[in-house]
Amino acid sequence: MQLESDLILPWRDAPAESTGAFQDAFSHVSRAIQLALREYVPRCYFSSLARYADRERAFPMLVYQCSRPLSFRQGREFTHDLLNSVMMRNLFWSLRTTLPRELTRLEESGIFAGDLTLARMYAQRRYPTIVQFVRSHRKPLDRVLATETSLVNALIQFAGALPSARSEERVAQRLEKSWKGSLSRIYFGVDASPFYEQLLDLATQTLLRCQRMPGENREGIPTTSA
Repeated sequence: MQLESDLILPWRDAPAESTGAFQDAFSHVSRAIQLALREYVPRCYFSSLARYADRERAFPMLVYQCSRPLSFRQGREFTHDLLNSVMMRNLFWSLRTTLPRELTRLEESGIFAGDLTLARMYAQRRYPTIVQFVRSHRKPLDRVLATETSLVNALIQFAGALPSARSEERVAQRLEKSWKGSLSRIYFGVDASPFYEQLLDLATQTLLRCQRMPGENREGIPTTSA
């Protein structure tokens, strides 16, 4: 996809890193991206019931799905720093209500009807066991969180390069290549590159809302269902 001018223009006018508006705008953009991926990627991964049986990959994806995006109150970070123990502890803490609720939903949906092994594996009472397992086997979770960081960083670089670019199209092509590459490898068996256009449009619309709104009235910026 070639980025059209109505998509390029908002990023050309995005706040520079040296301004106070930069942190606010890109925090909202990053949050919108993180929320959308938490809807899209788990839905793709769990499209096959058989994938629930692979706990080494299913448990981390379930944790990712139920975890909260990084809070706005994390300094200049826009996504989870995998080496920041406090940040990662907060991510796991955010599961205390969302993961049990998702396990209950799975049970009530009857998705594991006829498969006693899976029904037991995803019983609501196993919430602490699932969290502890992922804490001890973090590589799959780290993989998808690292992709979030890669996407946001590429977007920041894209916005920063546009004002002085000789060819905006070339800068846009670099972003497309970077995002599609990252999305295609986001998780085992999931190629999320078809989500590229929708995700970029969401990020752009979020930036536009930030540009229109006063700083104190931005907490209600909506996301979209993937």
